[in-house]
Amino acid sequence: MSLSIGQTAPDFTLKDQSQKEVKLSDFAGKKNVVLVFYPLDWSPTCTNEHACFVNEMKQFETLDAAVLGVSVRVAIEAGARLGWDRWLGDRGRFIGMNSFGASGPGDDLFVHFGITAENAAETAIRLLGSKFV
Repeated sequence: MSLSIGQTAPDFTLKDQSQKEVKLSDFAGKKNVVLVFYPLDWSPTCTNEHACFVNEMKQFETLDAAVLGVSVRVAIEAGARLGWDRWLGDRGRFIGMNSFGASGPGDDLFVHFGITAENAAETAIRLLGSKFV
């Protein structure tokens, strides 16, 4: 499923960092919602990338917008898996090479190892369940 900017997203309920349920439809008619999907909670990369949301939170508030971050725990790496398991934990999924020694045209290797946008989206949807389908 794809959405256009301004199109209403399907309703869903997920738990926040305090395990409290947050339902998208609870914001309807009250606040605009910015959905931010990212791969890993507390990873240095995601933490640095999301600084813009934290630093600009006042601007979102002036636009009457709530920012909801959704971590799907999917690591995508064109190199080896080394080091990712500690961030993914038992619930996460890895997309990429599981060994060294592969060679060939880059596009062919990406397809061979499943490093594609389609595979990333399908993996995230499976992790989230049918809430976004």
